[in-house]
Amino acid sequence: MTDDICGYEGTGGDGPCQNPATDGDSCWIDTHGGHVDGHGRPSLLEEHEDDILAAAREGLTYEGIARVAGIGVSTLHDWRDEYGDFSEALERARSEAERELIQDVDAEFVLERSYGYVKTEKREVDVDADVDASHDVTADFVTYSPEDDGDE
Repeated sequence: MTDDICGYEGTGGDGPCQNPATDGDSCWIDTHGGHVDGHGRPSLLEEHEDDILAAAREGLTYEGIARVAGIGVSTLHDWRDEYGDFSEALERARSEAERELIQDVDAEFVLERSYGYVKTEKREVDVDADVDASHDVTADFVTYSPEDDGDE
């Protein structure tokens, strides 16, 4: 056995187990003489958890976080569903990133995206059409840019 792999010689004739060794000298499979910490986490999560949380603190999407760990996004979601402590830590890390990222964003944009806020204003418009002149014609203009000073 090497320091990196389990090396358990099973009866299947497939050669030694190639799973990574955990804290001991075997993998997490009980019949190989190993186990994972008290939570039953697979060693791959333990191996990449710090990188996953660091990526989450940087504001990466779940897809980006999974790429950092070299796993599929479905595996990341499975771990979130299966391990409550990991899920909580991941969401805390993502909220830290959200607070940092939001500092550099226009307040109206945050209000619009997070709370459905939309700034509208009514303006009279000229219309080249046969319109009943007894009614005012107005249009709603939605403004998203802080540079818009209303001089249009």
